[in-house]
Amino acid sequence: MPVQGPQINRKLLQGPGLPLPPLPPFPLPGSTSADAQAAAAANSGRGNNGNGRGNNGNNGNGRGNNANNDNARGAAVSNANAASQGSNNAVGVAPRGLDLGLNLASTITNAISGNRADAAAQAITVAPSRGQASAAASSLVQLSSSGRNDAVAESVAQAAAADIAATASVLASAAATALSQGSVGAFGSSQAKAFGRAKQKGSLNAFMRAVSQAIGQGGDSAVQAYGVAFAEAAASGGEDQQALAQATATAFCEGGGSATAFASAYSVALSRDKQGCLVLTQARALAVAQCGGGQFTAYAEASAESRVLGLCGLLSGGAGGAGGGFPGIDINIGG
Repeated sequence: MPVQGPQINRKLLQGPGLPLPPLPPFPLPGSTSADAQAAAAANSGRGNNGNGRGNNGNNGNGRGNNANNDNARGAAVSNANAASQGSNNAVGVAPRGLDLGLNLASTITNAISGNRADAAAQAITVAPSRGQASAAASSLVQLSSSGRNDAVAESVAQAAAADIAATASVLASAAATALSQGSVGAFGSSQAKAFGRAKQKGSLNAFMRAVSQAIGQGGDSAVQAYGVAFAEAAASGGEDQQALAQATATAFCEGGGSATAFASAYSVALSRDKQGCLVLTQARALAVAQCGGGQFTAYAEASAESRVLGLCGLLSGGAGGAGGGFPGIDINIGG
């Protein structure tokens, strides 16, 4: 029982017809009664809020305040999760109703058919990590063969800007598929256009590296496919040709695998169309400006590009066309 204070004669306090309310327990100083503490807390709640409720969520109906706080925290977590989900949609999750599930080939086909190059690019970049590089590659080859070269070009250019290595893996597989299906011409045409698209988007260097890696991974099939692509771009003139020349200059300035891969593709391109010599001439001029004549010559004469540059008379003392030194574009590309 709570400890009560002194008994009060209620009759003395009660006037005529004025009943008194029950008196609350009166704790003695130092009392530790739980009921007394609860009463004090309730009184404090009434005093602070004037409505009989506890303040600061600690007494009275503070539990209600805590519940509200918990609800607020729950809403905040929910909103944070929603924001995180929205962020996931931007990277690795299909945008606007497209499925990046089990069949990425269908995703790419549907995306390109719906003029959604961004979604197709996203599917290309996730395909290797899901073991579907071959399926994605087959889709690109089929779409190229069906006349969707522009859309395929746009998709692979965007994919390379997002993930060079993943795009290279898909392109290497696509080159092999195109060769086995007799679709090298169609696939090569889409890749020729991709140089121009990548240049427009400011991602030409990324696409150059994706192509050089694809050629390195894909071997002869990739050399053949990109040889056709280089020949197509060289013959097309305009932005595709200029983009190829710029990409070639960067590859030759980098040297190593990039230069060797491009030189290998050019060896095929020149066997199909000597117009490639014009592009190589432009590329050499860009490379000399970009990395210096001495560095360019050192790379060129020490590696595979020496053969293709020699075919066009673009090496110091090389045969044909312009002779030694720095050749102009007025070279003999016939025959």
